[in-house]
Amino acid sequence: MIQRSYLEQDKAFRDVLKKTCILSESNIGIWHTGRQNRALSVFSQMAAHGLCVAKILQPVGTRFDGFLNHYSLIAVARAGLDAAIMCMYLSEGSLSETEWRLRWAVLRLHDLCNRKRFISPLQEIEEAIPNYQEAKDAICSEIMQLGRALNFEADKIHNLTKGNIVFVNGLRGVIREAGWDLSDFEFWQGYFSAFTHSHPVSFLRDDYHGISFDAPSDYQIHLASLVLGLLSDYFNKVNVRIEAFCAHDGDSVRGFLEEPTVGCAFIAHLFPPPCHPPPFCLVEPSRLGAR
Repeated sequence: MIQRSYLEQDKAFRDVLKKTCILSESNIGIWHTGRQNRALSVFSQMAAHGLCVAKILQPVGTRFDGFLNHYSLIAVARAGLDAAIMCMYLSEGSLSETEWRLRWAVLRLHDLCNRKRFISPLQEIEEAIPNYQEAKDAICSEIMQLGRALNFEADKIHNLTKGNIVFVNGLRGVIREAGWDLSDFEFWQGYFSAFTHSHPVSFLRDDYHGISFDAPSDYQIHLASLVLGLLSDYFNKVNVRIEAFCAHDGDSVRGFLEEPTVGCAFIAHLFPPPCHPPPFCLVEPSRLGAR
């Protein structure tokens, strides 16, 4: 029964993943707004995580006696969940221009402050990031102005200028905004996190579950089935959103901030002519179903 469930979930996941990769590839070389390109960038991460999941499970095949590293499977699945929710956050269509500008400012501040945090132990921040304080002050000023325009309370605006916040209304706010089940998402994200960080939940019951890399137990196969079903559901929801968000029907809600750019152009400086930026999907979608 577990084997049958696994095979069904595996096929369903590969079908959804094929759609993800085709959708990602179809947006290459097309003019997009900066906001669309950033959503597509994270979407490409999600597709890559999905490809890794497919690769990890490929040796299992139909025999269930191949090498199965469920630890890495869950760690990559957690990354896939994070990419999925960020896609939804960047592509939310109900935002006003002011609301999007605030989100964008908060993301830029988090990027700047986070770089300072991990660079500082190695190098003076002003050497690594010239005019760091000036750049931070400018973004904070922008956040305060936008927050006041949206009638945010002073305490919330102050917290947004600390540089440690990613989502303006918190992760729970993003999940609710996306219309996803909050309890389900928090359960799976928390459970997967234990494996990502090698916390006790990930290894204290290994003997009980009969964990084996080269002869996967029923527990490991069942867990793989759950992961596949979960990712299929979330990836499918993101596919629907991104397909609509990147459609070219003249809707300005997807842009606001930046001049239109060709898909992948945001990393073009890493691949100067005559090279070209890598495609979002690095393998042919038609090969995803192959064993």
